[in-house]
Amino acid sequence: MASENGKTNSMAALLEWGADVDTQDSAGWSSLHSAAGNNQMAAAKLLVQYHAFINPMDYSVNRETPLDCAYNNNAELIVNFLIGMLSQNGLCEKLSFI
Repeated sequence: MASENGKTNSMAALLEWGADVDTQDSAGWSSLHSAAGNNQMAAAKLLVQYHAFINPMDYSVNRETPLDCAYNNNAELIVNFLIGMLSQNGLCEKLSFI
């Protein structure tokens, strides 16, 4: 995925052409999971700008969200960014590790 490598120009072009910002792979990872798990802040911000769902859960037993991925990979800036976005959308009560 372009999001895991921070290829924001490619991402923006695909999103402008109508790519689904919330598509999930066979493991349930969205582009936001990939961006967050790979510490790609610019990619995460771009996805949110295009209205990516902020709190999708993957298909694992743990039902991990992009915030979980960022937290597990010590991506502090993305953790703070996603917490801010979750707070704006009234979803902070669902945070399990804080």
